Amino acid sequence: MEPVFALTMFTPAEAASITGISPDLQRDWRRRGYLPATQGHARFDAFDLSRMLAMKLLADRGIGPAQTHELAEWCALGIFQQAISEFDAWEGPIDRAPVKSPKSESDFEGRFAHLSGNERRTILAIEINHEWWTRISSYLRNSLFLQLGKPIITMGSYFAWLPNGEHHFDVSLDSIFESQIRMDGAAVILDFRPLASLLIERAGRSLCHVEWEESTE
Repeated sequence: MEPVFALTMFTPAEAASITGISPDLQRDWRRRGYLPATQGHARFDAFDLSRMLAMKLLADRGIGPAQTHELAEWCALGIFQQAISEFDAWEGPIDRAPVKSPKSESDFEGRFAHLSGNERRTILAIEINHEWWTRISSYLRNSLFLQLGKPIITMGSYFAWLPNGEHHFDVSLDSIFESQIRMDGAAVILDFRPLASLLIERAGRSLCHVEWEESTE
């Protein structure tokens, strides 16, 4: 059984509502090579929207697309990866993913032995559901990225543009600033997690649909 993915496509007007980049500015950025060229009527998937959102946020803070359009590809990977790890990003029979389902307390043996009664049952239910979705989302994300030919990035959930023009990805804010004791000016930080949630909220519908086809082997 193999997953078959279909990314939701959004119109230029919808992209403008989600990212803040007007259709006119979208066309201008495509003409300048800051956004990929399109054939026919422009349509955008969640990865395109992630790229546009990152570029718009940086542009609003004085860091224009001429400086960021290549880096935005990596920012888009971070936002997109976080977005499709959210339950609300998906539609279709996701529960058919071939992963082990944590259906019993034995999967969490010893972790909540100090609890009893309703408290223990409630926490176990939450943990089981969380673990179930973690396994499914990881499978779906990895399969989708493989289909799209995109790398699974592990460079961190933050992108930082520092006042001296340096920029990098990192796993925590502390790590970003630990070697920057004195900085003249403000750093610009993109946190991929809330940006992914914002993307889903503004989209107003799922970002990807999955179906399953039986293997012919």
